[in-house]
Amino acid sequence: MSRVVIIVALVGACADPTRSYTLELPFEPMLLEYRSGSGAWHTPHGSFASPPDASTTFEVAVDDDYELVVVCPGTLGVVTFELFATREETPSVSELDCGAIPVANISGEMQQAGQVFTRLSDAIGSTAPWSYSGATTDGPNDLVAIDATASRIAVRHDQVVTDSFAEPAIDLATEGDATASWLPTFTDPPAETDLATISTYLITKNSTVAQLATHALELPATQVVDGDLQRLQIEDPMAGQVLEIDNYFEHTPQRVFTLPTPIEGVTFDPTSASWSSSGPFTRAYFVVGDLAGYQEAYASADWLEGHGPTSLAFDGDAPGLDPAWSVTMPTERLLELDNVVSSYGPDYVVYATTALDPTLESTTARRRSRAQLRR
Repeated sequence: MSRVVIIVALVGACADPTRSYTLELPFEPMLLEYRSGSGAWHTPHGSFASPPDASTTFEVAVDDDYELVVVCPGTLGVVTFELFATREETPSVSELDCGAIPVANISGEMQQAGQVFTRLSDAIGSTAPWSYSGATTDGPNDLVAIDATASRIAVRHDQVVTDSFAEPAIDLATEGDATASWLPTFTDPPAETDLATISTYLITKNSTVAQLATHALELPATQVVDGDLQRLQIEDPMAGQVLEIDNYFEHTPQRVFTLPTPIEGVTFDPTSASWSSSGPFTRAYFVVGDLAGYQEAYASADWLEGHGPTSLAFDGDAPGLDPAWSVTMPTERLLELDNVVSSYGPDYVVYATTALDPTLESTTARRRSRAQLRR
């Protein structure tokens, strides 16, 4: 992995010393620009390192809240990412899905009908036994297997996968454990909650995303480890929004939830999203995507608190932005506001509400995993 090191010098009237931040990128940026406030755009000093595992230092000086624009090759196409952050915040591009991902083939046999999930694929078998094949990434991987009735599950953590990997046979009768259905309790829920669809996901420490059931499912403690999380996805048909609740297994999973109200006053246009809800919000995303790539604007909690915006838009002013990188025929357009991070002693739950553009028929926005981005 090549490493890009960005040094951000905070300068201005205050007496704060220069601060240095390290940012690791496994790709060469197609574009990297930044500016303080509404000032001039600047290209960081430096260049991408080669060969791999070398590091390059970029120097960035900001004296105000800033924007950072990064364009990079994604797994399927071009990704354009714009960060809005305060001058006190470390620039982060952890939101980016960029760079060439080493892909490995994985195959094996499962003794029960059901599903097998890897980081890049999932397979379904209706007979028993059955064979599966799919793709994952080189390096540490987690495999999730669940039977057709979602009653038994097995998770294989930290498997080191390279090239073509032959998975040992999966037998849920011997290595799996029983799940249990449960009913979450919602305090002060919206009236339409009874009509909502609840799905359960397991998102493992190495970012395998497995949709396990279309109801609330309790997972056995013997199959999860620190770093895994359970996501309840509640689709609100009246508001046209999706609420996601993340429970982390290293804490005690919550069973009672106070649902945030739907995002109010949401409107979309090709390059922006607006809302009228007052927050507070801990993060905001505006994403436009198609099958070849996506554009994403991301605002941090401190920036949202300091600026109090009611819209988020792509800034097309950065020099060097190529119109060919824009998403012109989107299959998804969404606004995500992370409404609450609730603390319960040592335990916490993250709530995120996503509003979907109703003019787009694709359901990819509902299934596109943002798990890795919110870890």
